[in-house]
Amino acid sequence: MPAHLAGEELRDGDVIVAVKNDCDGCETLLDSDLPSLTKRRVFFVARDALLGHDEVVVDPTFLDAADVKWPPFVIVVGGEPLEVVNECVPFGPQHLIETLGL
Repeated sequence: MPAHLAGEELRDGDVIVAVKNDCDGCETLLDSDLPSLTKRRVFFVARDALLGHDEVVVDPTFLDAADVKWPPFVIVVGGEPLEVVNECVPFGPQHLIETLGL
């Protein structure tokens, strides 16, 4: 599991949301105010650039290392060394929060 994303060191409890183009579920997550809803740091990551979403980090290497294959997919990292401590396929922001207990 990579320890850094977008030039920042990942911390216990960080939420990584894998997204892609042409994905209604991804758009729903991107358009939500997920960081304020979860009270955690949230990183949106994709394999390719997403038009109109500058907040999305393009990092296919990170997604491969985290074993994320099919967006939308969410992982929560924690522990030492850093690892995936929780994950889900989200069906919207509220489902994600309830499923992962964020």
